[in-house]
Amino acid sequence: SWLVHDIIQLERRRVPTVSIVSKSFEDDTYASARAFGMPDLPFVVVPETLSNRTEAEIIAMADAVIDRIVELLVSADANEGGKALATAPEILEYSGSDQLAALDAFQEDFLTRGWGDGFPLIQPTEARVRDMLKGTSHAPDEVVCTLEPGMTLATVEKIAINAVMAGCKPEYLPVVLAAVEAMNDPMFQLRIVACSTGMHAPCTIVNGPYGRKIGVNSGRAALGPGVQSRANLAIGRAVRLVLMNVGHAYVGSLDLDTIGSPRKISMCYAENEAENPWEPLHVRQGFKLDDSTVTMFGVTSEVECLDFASTTGAGVMNTFAGTAVPSGTDGVYATFHKSVISFGHIMMLISTDHAMVLANSGFDPMSIRRYMFENARREYKWLGSNQGGTIEELEDNWREIAQNPESMVPVARTAEHFHMVVVGGSAGKSQVHLGAGVPITRSINKWL
Repeated sequence: SWLVHDIIQLERRRVPTVSIVSKSFEDDTYASARAFGMPDLPFVVVPETLSNRTEAEIIAMADAVIDRIVELLVSADANEGGKALATAPEILEYSGSDQLAALDAFQEDFLTRGWGDGFPLIQPTEARVRDMLKGTSHAPDEVVCTLEPGMTLATVEKIAINAVMAGCKPEYLPVVLAAVEAMNDPMFQLRIVACSTGMHAPCTIVNGPYGRKIGVNSGRAALGPGVQSRANLAIGRAVRLVLMNVGHAYVGSLDLDTIGSPRKISMCYAENEAENPWEPLHVRQGFKLDDSTVTMFGVTSEVECLDFASTTGAGVMNTFAGTAVPSGTDGVYATFHKSVISFGHIMMLISTDHAMVLANSGFDPMSIRRYMFENARREYKWLGSNQGGTIEELEDNWREIAQNPESMVPVARTAEHFHMVVVGGSAGKSQVHLGAGVPITRSINKWL
């Protein structure tokens, strides 16, 4: 997707190009070319990806397509635009021997078209969509944003349709609208979260009185199943369906996730402000305490931080620092490389017991950030093999460090790359969420 974006910029500057695309990315290339307005972009296809291949294997694949590359460069030939976009009537009707059979036909058709996440959907009938739109005062045709990766217009009505399909109540809609608006911020890195070959998932974090009013769970199993998290699950699922059906991030087309994660179906929780001894996340993000907000964070992986024994803040912080030092992650790559400065942010989900111990020991969000930056470190030899490229591609201050494999290096660029929320029930188990882009906060009140 990024390759296509950049190549099209060159083509528009009258620089002839031919891209080399592996077979498993062919549909993605067609979809990306359509999204960026050049569906006939010339490219050649090689059978395998170039990652984890020997130099000899790469040369052999290049040799096999070099004649076609030259042919495309010197001729007016172009690709035909790939598979035609699926179209459907604005209103779809389903029938069967009885109502249940008609509902089964609806489910099967929507899943076959790729419009679902694999679970049963709620039928977005005209009446249900009208009811959903009662959750906001904004007009159905109002454009919330131009949504990546498909570069499509995300209107209030289109978002409402997907909220219906996800099982949302009308009062959940303002949260979903704010979430979509937040993901549109360039620093969120939506194209990476939606399109990557990694298991990135958008996480919706709710703060303020509106989340409590509609029952977004901030306590036990806030990221889990059950009736206590019904709002969480529906809101998170709606965000995913919007990315698919409005943003066109369909698996195998623009979403090229290698293995996947159940987090990509739904990931939403509220901060436990009642048991938070510090200012909550949205206040540190520049909002007032009584504001209602959504913070969107692109999560790449989550790690449990277990500490039942520590009775001092330093003890708990040592456990957190040791938890946040993985090797093969986007964050590690971003720590060292010049071109990905908005990557590598880390969200600490602090359980209420850990928050109590930290606060009683005098820790606050600023001192927690500093402690993590100074202590969440690892020898470069465990991190360097993931970097790829050359020493020259590293940040200037890392080049000397990279020469010594035993150098202790931080897993984030700065102390400000660490963020925290208090969430969950009573137990000495927290989590560390490694992320892609920057956490972005937007107002829910705006969309009421």
